[in-house]
Amino acid sequence: MPFTPIIMIPLLLVQLGIGFPFFKKDKADSYEEDNSAWVYPPWEHTWGVVLARESHLNFFTLGKATFDNPQGLAAVRLEATNDPGKKSDDDEVTVYGINTGENSIIYNKSMHSIGLYGYKDDEKGFLEQPWDVAALPNGLVFVTDSGHKRVVKFRNVDGRLNFIAEISVEGDGALVLPRGIVVTEGGYVLVADAGADRVGIYDTSGVFLRAIGGFDRPVGIAALDSSSEYTRPRRTYFAVTDSGGQRLRRVNFAGKVLAERDISSIQGTGNTYGGHVELDLYHNVIVSDSVNNRLIKFDDELNLLSVWGQGGEGRTRFNGPTGIAIWRRFGQTFVAHQDGAHYLWVGVDINMPPRLQFPRPGQLLVGLNLTERAEVTLEILGDDGEILRERSFYKNEGDQRIIWQYDKAYFVKPSKNEDPVIVQPVPLAPGEYQMRIRMCATYSSRKAFEKVLETTINLTGM
Repeated sequence: MPFTPIIMIPLLLVQLGIGFPFFKKDKADSYEEDNSAWVYPPWEHTWGVVLARESHLNFFTLGKATFDNPQGLAAVRLEATNDPGKKSDDDEVTVYGINTGENSIIYNKSMHSIGLYGYKDDEKGFLEQPWDVAALPNGLVFVTDSGHKRVVKFRNVDGRLNFIAEISVEGDGALVLPRGIVVTEGGYVLVADAGADRVGIYDTSGVFLRAIGGFDRPVGIAALDSSSEYTRPRRTYFAVTDSGGQRLRRVNFAGKVLAERDISSIQGTGNTYGGHVELDLYHNVIVSDSVNNRLIKFDDELNLLSVWGQGGEGRTRFNGPTGIAIWRRFGQTFVAHQDGAHYLWVGVDINMPPRLQFPRPGQLLVGLNLTERAEVTLEILGDDGEILRERSFYKNEGDQRIIWQYDKAYFVKPSKNEDPVIVQPVPLAPGEYQMRIRMCATYSSRKAFEKVLETTINLTGM
């Protein structure tokens, strides 16, 4: 799999003949073993660099840019650089990041070069307190320019951001304090206007369509519509945080509240600030909590799935996480924080120990509370480690039950042109066996990571 934009630096160093001494390999954190809702890509995918630091940015911009209050992120696969006949480049996404303190945009022009916008005085779309960014595969980029009470529209042409227009500086669609922004593949631009207590909806040409009120200083926003390619199933709605970043809502485009959650009520969370929101392939909602240095993940009904991350420096550690972007096709996740950015993959974990029951002879019931849709493989092992029984299931996130009739006959098809063969397993004798539960997410991480749990089961008397 090719290198991804946040982790493009080692490749360029090799091309320049500089090598690795400038970049230290980020060591795994023990937290990762016990908390695998997100995981870091392996060495062969990133050459060990999974954190973009100040030193990296300074080096590749020759000291021109520094991380100064980084905020929103957007990840997109550009049509202009995509080869439809080449699958190996499908994960080579472009990531745009808002650097609010320097009134600028930082992005990758290619897999081995960084682009900057906002460092020239003569640029038409000069920014003042930009907050968030949204992008489409056709190269269109939208930025909330809070200081100028507007949205700025750009187009990425050959790796350069070109100013096109500004959106809604007057009339019914006028903006007061634009914060979060998202653009859907169906052509809707949604802006969380913290100063007007509403979400404004525009088309990509800047025409104001309508506003949805009833919010309290909305800040973070994410949205999908029926044209969104990488969603299962396709739906139309948006998720938004408001009330000082402590309330999360899922709302349809007509303004109906579909679900609501007080984020600050989550145990151990405290004084939350959810300034940015993202949606994944299966409609789970992820909020970055910059106060508690964590990512908080909910299902589509806003039931809590996981809380991941901690304060500090290094892997699994954040210093005020802000923008979050997920390339939904592969689960590539980019998280900005005050010291730079993390590159993660969506993983899978459980929120409580598995629940094992034996309702009747030859039947096993397993209860799992999953943080993500996953392929779950159950194995019963003999004393020598031989797998005596094995079965895989696909299960959604949340509380799930698996009923496995492990002594039931099953079919096996030996080869392409042969008929299936029925297998009658010999019933397992009473006694102790090892039970193994293997879980892997359905994204790219499935090829490199799995959560494995083992325990002893007693079949005596069954």
